[in-house]
Amino acid sequence: MNGYDAYLAYQAVKLHFTTESFDYFKYGGKTKASVDTFNKRKDKYQFHKIGRLYNEQELPYFLAVNFLKGDGKTWVGNLIGNDAANVYKDWLNWQQSRTYRLKEDLDKLVEKDFGSLIVCKDGQAPELLNLVYQEEIGYDSLVILDHFMNLTDAWNKKLQGDFIWDTFYKKFQKYRPFFTSYAGIDDSYKKIVVDSLTKT
Repeated sequence: MNGYDAYLAYQAVKLHFTTESFDYFKYGGKTKASVDTFNKRKDKYQFHKIGRLYNEQELPYFLAVNFLKGDGKTWVGNLIGNDAANVYKDWLNWQQSRTYRLKEDLDKLVEKDFGSLIVCKDGQAPELLNLVYQEEIGYDSLVILDHFMNLTDAWNKKLQGDFIWDTFYKKFQKYRPFFTSYAGIDDSYKKIVVDSLTKT
């Protein structure tokens, strides 16, 4: 990829994560930023570096997971270092062993009453969400569980207005289509969830 292409991808993913109106997938990852606008940027060489590191298929996911991990104001210069590369590498490793990682997380819940884990009590975050906050349960495992159970929409009705939750929920909604675009969630995952959560 050249620097301009990397810039367009960056702009599209940034708009997706930081605005309500732009949907990366609805608009096919396209923005209207011109070559002239790009050439006037003082940081254009940073985009040339990124374009050499990631191809057209990889870059949107690299950007998305770094926006997910960041504060929503991810600067292009921060995307060139080892931290950003490691965030993406860890994400790829999870994706390449989705089934194993999901089972591993679900095994942590076997000793618990799952029904009680997903209930918001007295306006407090449910225990399952706290486990995700604490990174005891993988973020992507929650994406898969949410796909079948609509947990986050139910939680939002109880937790909306809480700053930590609102920030999490917004990012979650923005990130989820990248997860399912990378690899879908078919019924084989549902079987894993059901089998794991009904162990005796």
